Amino acid sequence: MRVQAARIGALVLAAVLLLAACTSSSAARHAVTHALVSTPASSASTGLGPPPTLTQCARATAVPAITDCLRRSVAAFWSTEVRQPIDEPVHVEVPTAQVPELCRRGVVAAPAFTCRANLELYVNTQLVQVIATRVPAAQRAYAYAVVQAHEVGHVVQFRLHQPQSENDVPTAAQTRFVEQQADCLSGVWARHEAAGGGLDVAAFRRVAAQLLAILNVKAEQATHGTTPQRLAAIDRGLRHGDPKDCQLVTFS
Repeated sequence: MRVQAARIGALVLAAVLLLAACTSSSAARHAVTHALVSTPASSASTGLGPPPTLTQCARATAVPAITDCLRRSVAAFWSTEVRQPIDEPVHVEVPTAQVPELCRRGVVAAPAFTCRANLELYVNTQLVQVIATRVPAAQRAYAYAVVQAHEVGHVVQFRLHQPQSENDVPTAAQTRFVEQQADCLSGVWARHEAAGGGLDVAAFRRVAAQLLAILNVKAEQATHGTTPQRLAAIDRGLRHGDPKDCQLVTFS
């Protein structure tokens, strides 16, 4: 066994990339789903200026600057791809008292959490510290890109009414489908970035593998799949950059 600090670090990252559906009771999921509201589009998704690349985002040093930059990049791609505004505002290290009540349970449970009540991402101090201490400085933007590209994949699922993502009481198989589809969609965005010269595919996949290896605790396998399964999902998206390869409902 690793020392206690290492176990805590693994458990912290084990919560990364979880949705409300992964962290709440079925009753809470039902309430949050029916409280779903529209999210305003970012400047990138409304066409006000060219979106930044991951390479450009990596030049930032402050975490909020990195995540906001990545937000604009991912939003611009998916808004164009699905022909409707797609955006996920990111809140970094926000005190729980300032989080909407319907989102608080998930924010407490997971260091990175997409709230279905407002389709916004909350990144906690835990995740910021883990990435700061366990990911090389040169690749930290990639780590946040892995997280945000996956989470925006869930926003795409909700916006397009992917059937499996709208089930209030999903089976384990449905949850694995939803999570691995979001992994695949993250790969689609990464391939698009790479095609424009703004992302190194090998670096993206390497950091994703690092995070997923830590995520691959026994409890996660039932709801998310094994590390090889999730990497295979990312690879499907990376291969051609085509949402059809992810079985996204609008493109299937």
